[in-house]
Amino acid sequence: MRLKKISLCALVIIFMVYIERTFVASGYYGTSDFYRFYESILFYFSGQDIYSNVIVVLNDSVRVLTNGNLNPPFFTLLLWPFHYFNYSHAYELWNTLLMACLLIGVYLVLRPFPAWHKNTVPIMALFALY
Repeated sequence: MRLKKISLCALVIIFMVYIERTFVASGYYGTSDFYRFYESILFYFSGQDIYSNVIVVLNDSVRVLTNGNLNPPFFTLLLWPFHYFNYSHAYELWNTLLMACLLIGVYLVLRPFPAWHKNTVPIMALFALY
């Protein structure tokens, strides 16, 4: 019972840190790999190649940055709804979906092992910590 309480506290702290990190990071473009996916979606809907390079002009010098999107084209099409949102909202939605996938993953891991069901919270905390 004590392990379950400790795990629940750890899980709440992990979720709170994750949510806080998501909201802070959503204000800074380029702090995660998601911005590469987001740029690829924007490139697609503007008629450009989804693997286009980004051209940056700083103080009269031109720099070409590689996009960094190494995902197959179907991944960009899978994320097409995100182009309706600005970057910060798209990032927050993306992280919310990832958290939902975490919970689904725990369910799928525990489903074939009924004996583990009593340890659902500690296992969920381990997944979230990972």
